[in-house]
Amino acid sequence: MNSKRSNILAEIRAYLLTRRDTLKGYISGELSSLGSDDDSESLDDEMYFVMAESEAKELELIQDALGRFRDDRFGICESCDAEIPIARLRALPCTCRCIECQREFESTSRPALTQDTRRYDFSDIAIG
Repeated sequence: MNSKRSNILAEIRAYLLTRRDTLKGYISGELSSLGSDDDSESLDDEMYFVMAESEAKELELIQDALGRFRDDRFGICESCDAEIPIARLRALPCTCRCIECQREFESTSRPALTQDTRRYDFSDIAIG
């Protein structure tokens, strides 16, 4: 690995560490505020829970990426072992696959969408 790539990967790692710490703070604050007031609305609690859940998912991705740093696998595609381009890592720092392998992964892991061929007759529905 060249020194320019090493420096960029170090910057990405620093970003991930900072983002991890920030998310931990957000999640801790959001979860501690659930139901804290007598006047709190369940809608507010639900909003905080959804935000914390989303941030927890991002935190998990970051933890996985940091684990790849520890294993000297960060920036290496887990499918084909090629170096993931820096541009992709900058755009998606938690990615674990090159774009080609990610496309392949998505095309094989998603259930195929089937076309609905049923015919519907709405002529008996009054409009207006």
